[in-house]
Order: sequence, then structure tokens, then C-alpha cells
Amino acid sequence: MANISGTQVLFSDNFSNSGSLNSANWDYNHADYQDNGKYNPAYLGDITLMRQELPKAENGVARIRLDTWNADWKNGASFYGSEAITKAAWDAKSTGGVAFEARMKFEGTQAGMIGGMFFYQQFGPPGPTRPRVPHNELDWEILTSQLNPASKNKISTNVFTHEGIYDNQGKLKGEKDYPISYPVTQIPGFSPNDYHTYRVEWLPNKVVFKIDGKVIRVEKTNLPQAAVKQQLHLNLWGVPSGWGPSPGDPGGLPIGSDSFKPATTAAGNKTYYLDVQSVKVEKLSTQLGNTAADSLVGTASNDGMDGGKGNDILSAGAGDDMIWGDNGNDTLDGGAGNDTLDGGHGADQLIGGADRDTFVYNETLDSTSRNYDTIVRFNGAGDYLDMPVVVTGVDPTIASGRLSESNFNEDIAAAANAAHLLVQHAVIFTPDKGAHAGETFLIVDANGVAGYQARQDYVIKLDNPANLGSLSASNFISH
Repeated sequence: MANISGTQVLFSDNFSNSGSLNSANWDYNHADYQDNGKYNPAYLGDITLMRQELPKAENGVARIRLDTWNADWKNGASFYGSEAITKAAWDAKSTGGVAFEARMKFEGTQAGMIGGMFFYQQFGPPGPTRPRVPHNELDWEILTSQLNPASKNKISTNVFTHEGIYDNQGKLKGEKDYPISYPVTQIPGFSPNDYHTYRVEWLPNKVVFKIDGKVIRVEKTNLPQAAVKQQLHLNLWGVPSGWGPSPGDPGGLPIGSDSFKPATTAAGNKTYYLDVQSVKVEKLSTQLGNTAADSLVGTASNDGMDGGKGNDILSAGAGDDMIWGDNGNDTLDGGAGNDTLDGGHGADQLIGGADRDTFVYNETLDSTSRNYDTIVRFNGAGDYLDMPVVVTGVDPTIASGRLSESNFNEDIAAAANAAHLLVQHAVIFTPDKGAHAGETFLIVDANGVAGYQARQDYVIKLDNPANLGSLSASNFISH
């Protein structure tokens, strides 16, 4: 899947000059020692002080450093981390969509650290606002405990949406965030110990997290404030040894580690690095609708198009486009290129074109029962269906049966019964009787029960499909 094209590079750095990062472009996390550091934004997890200086670059790499010995504060009982923060800040509303990315890796396998590349709400400049809660934030985080082979090399994403948490007296006691960790099975042989490009595409009404161009997470519900500017951060810090699993991975390994604690003497110091080869922030090529019935036309670039609410018509043109219909009965036409089409809720018409296209479904309500999508010219030899289910096989085509409007679900259930639609399978149904005789439907098990169940399994009409004899489990991508 291609990235949405950038129309303007807003910031970039390939760290070609050795020594401290360019202070005209970068700042560090300024400490606030008042009240024994009660509101110190440079003291993370009550155990890591961020250096009061910029990280250094060498040999074309920014080396974001963490030491286990810190003599500067807390009497050697804390870690000594590093952070780089762009002086510039950006938002999704004024740009129409902005992406930030970094090519980076973590050096080593020691658990107990967090290496981050993230957007964080601008406070200052440069001194702290006390406290910085609630706030907006978009995170890629390497939790080094998740480098353990048993964790399948998971990667962590998070979104802070400027939502406070209050007690019964209305006193602010915290804020909401929405972390999710993912095993990165989409990228064969993935390891955070190798260089990868971590990217976030932030549009006003959605956020897309990618690694090496592969979509890992699409967030449409819990979003930061689109008009509030955020700065790009790079950091590495240690966490308390007693920290348990991430809220985004409650069944996973603890973030903290008994094998990783602050050194008590300078001689016991150990050093770790998050290495960053390059960073970039760019304005995206987007076409954005509103609550009305929009008609949007894309460009020859890799466009990001979003119709919003309403019955929209989106025509992307050339390029490897990402198109979202959201709510409404939308028509999405990808045109030429390897496009990604996500109709969202409603009975949508999705037209991928001649190349290798991907049709995204996030829940069965996107296409089920009579409220089904129609995919035009789906190609079983090259197109994909991206769903939150695992499809392990395609059952033999059901080439006869009735499908009427009045008994739509009952007719599909009779044809695609437990003998013809197995668990975690899909099947093609081409009825020869009823109002839908001669049409082609794809039925996909989504609830783990054999046979079709209305509103629990997918129903997608395929208009003028090709090469359905080649349809197999490899056409289905699980997310």
C-alpha cells in the first residue's frame, strides 16, 4: 500500500552533520525542578530525566541516548534519557492532512525502555505549562520488552485526544488515551532492531499508522484535535521495573523489567541508543468532504480522499490512492493505480480499476444483509479484501439457489449453510432463482460459526468480476 503523496515537505533532517543537532530546528525537553519536579515534563515515569541538551548525530545518524547512570538529579537513582523536539509545529486542519515519519531502529534487546517517534501538543515555547494534562498526542513507540521473541515483535501505537478524567468533585485526575499494540505480521521478518520507516498520516477525521508503507492501524473514532498544533519528538527513556503490561497489550509482557534499573555508580553505567537515519514532515495530497453529498476529484498523485458523511462520489484518478467513504451510500472510484478503498458504513459502490486494489472492511456492519457493498470488476487474480477476520479457505462455489428481496437473509442462510460455508472460510454464491438470479455474491464468515448469520457475516456483491476461480485465502488480508 502506497503512502499518500506529499505536496510540500514542511520539515526534514537527514542528520548529515556530526555533533549536536541543529539548534535552529531542534530543541530538547526543558526541565522544571520546582516543587521537587512535580510538574517536570522532562522527568518521565518518575524515573528518567531527559538530558538538558540536544542529542548528537554521527555518521548520518541521530543517536538518541539513554544511560542507566544519572548524576545530575535524584542522586543517581534515575535513568538519563534524551529527547529531540522540532521547534516548528503543525496541525491537520490548516494543512488538510500532514504526515510525519522517521527511519529508525533500537539498538539491543534489553527490556524496560521506550523509544518513541511521535507528535505531541505544542506547549511553551520553550518552558513548560504546568501541568500538560490533558493534551493531544500521536505515538509510535518501541516498547523494548516487546522485542522478546515470545511477543512476536509487537509495536505500540497510541492516541491522546485532549480528554480529561475527573473525580466526583470535578477535579482533574488524569486523561484518556487509546493505546494498541500490534504483532507486525504484515512485514515478513520485521524486527525493531532493523531500520524501518515509521509513519503517521494525520487527517482531520482519521489517523493512519504505517510501517514501510504497510497500514498497521487506522483510527477513526478517537482523534486528536485537528486544529491544535503538534511538534515532532524523538526520545528514549527507561521505565520503573514494576510497570506491568501496556494497556494496549494487557496480555503481553510487562513494560518494566527487573533486569533494568538505574545504576547506583558511574562505573555501573550502561548505554543504549535509538538510532534515527532521517525524519520528515510533509503536507498531504488530500481531498476532504463534509456532511453534505460531496463530489470530489483527485489528482495524478497518491491522493487521500475522504467523503465524510453524506452520499459521496469520489473519483481518485491516477496514482495509488487511499479513499474513504465513511458514512453514507458512497461511490468510490480508484481509477488507475493500486488503490485502497474503504466505503465505511452504507451500501457503497467500490470501483478499483485495472490494477491490484485493496477493499477494506472494518466491521460486518460495513457490508452485510441487504445493506451490502458492490465491488465492480473485482479481480480474483490480483485484488485483496482487508478485514478484521482470518480467512483460511474458500469453499466451492454455490452455483444454484434462490435469492429474493423479501427473504434475502433467509435465502443466503439456506444456500450458504454450515455445509457450504465453513468456519473462517468464504464462499461465492451465484443464485439462479429470485430477484437476484444471475448475480454474484461473496459471503465471508466473520463470527466463527459455520453457515451464514445475518448481520454477523459479510455479504458483498461482485459486479462483473474476473478470475474468481483464482480466489483463495491469499486474497484476504487480516488486520
